[in-house]
Amino acid sequence: MMALGWRAQADASGDWLLRQKICIISFSPVSRDARVLRQIQYLSPHFDLSVVGFGDPLPASATSGNVQWHPVGPKPRALHRRLLTRGSLIAGRLAPELYSWRYWQMNYHREALERALAFKAHLYLADDLTALPVAAEAARRAGAKLAFDAHEYSPLEAEELWWWRMLFRPMVLHFLQTYARQVDLCLTVCSPIAERYRQEFGLDAKVILSAPAGRPASTQAREHGRVRLIHHGGAMRGRKPELMIDAIALCDPRIDLTFMLVPSAASPGFVDELQAYAARRAPGRITFRQPVPPAEIVESIAQFDMGLFLIPPVNYNWEVCLPNKFFDFITAGLAVCVGPSPAMAELIKKYGCGCVSPTFDAADMARTLNALTPEMLASQQAASRQAALELNAEVEMRKLIEYIRATLGS
Repeated sequence: MMALGWRAQADASGDWLLRQKICIISFSPVSRDARVLRQIQYLSPHFDLSVVGFGDPLPASATSGNVQWHPVGPKPRALHRRLLTRGSLIAGRLAPELYSWRYWQMNYHREALERALAFKAHLYLADDLTALPVAAEAARRAGAKLAFDAHEYSPLEAEELWWWRMLFRPMVLHFLQTYARQVDLCLTVCSPIAERYRQEFGLDAKVILSAPAGRPASTQAREHGRVRLIHHGGAMRGRKPELMIDAIALCDPRIDLTFMLVPSAASPGFVDELQAYAARRAPGRITFRQPVPPAEIVESIAQFDMGLFLIPPVNYNWEVCLPNKFFDFITAGLAVCVGPSPAMAELIKKYGCGCVSPTFDAADMARTLNALTPEMLASQQAASRQAALELNAEVEMRKLIEYIRATLGS
């Protein structure tokens, strides 16, 4: 067993404490992953952190003197990765151990394990399923605790695609079944997903909402009668953002929409296609602006009146989604308009901070938006500012710190 390292540090009263060490492993571009950046920001005052992952250096807002950043990669070239992936995924249906073989054939997984073990952490935190084997192996070798932030429900990630169900879902199930018994702390984004992990894999999942930091936005100067909508997030074809364009085309002229989209490697060129589609369907009504880093989103969108999110429930995760953007809208003091996605609709009903279209149809969304009055909008914005006092990173990350301390027995 590897000896666990400690570092002494004085607390505010001058007493010396032993700081425990956490290694966060994420194979997302960490500098753009709002959920991971929040974990780093809020855990670093209490623990020594090592962060292993892809992408650019961490932004200054998420780091302090006791955060070490260890980039890994690059990924193998696309052709090699596809050949390795397809062959092992097909064979893995007959011999599941090939899923693990394929995983450890990736250089960046082996490099991440080496970096993780060198830190000698007391707890290894896997951000999403792709990082779970590395974190689990590091925790096993180091005699440390294992935390798993599942984010969403990975066995149904892309269930609408037959080839994903045939090739990838068996691998996802294999890794969950292999490592679930080793997990000491499991996290996810909403209650329905937590319950599924509990029932199907025996994981006592805790809910940490993806709410941003920051105090509720102050009242912005509004143009009476006009409704300025904002939608931000990844530009992904499967989410059908063109439905929001179709809705604006059917809305009153007082309503317009701005997109702030992050291009997706899985959907190259899609932002350009959306711009062309918007110019045809709703000329002069829809604008596109450059995305900003996660830490700047709330301030950037606070100038708008309402956040808009319409996502058809083509898979389970999108059906129960409770995404970053929903809480960004609330923290920015915006009213919120969504389709009948149950988790978001429940919070809108609870706090009175927006409106819910009766269906995911563009015409119904347009009718919902057209029914807005200035008085309704002002009331919903006030309700968002009130809701932000409860739905924020300070509350959610306090829960995370308590869960981790309980797991570590400290």
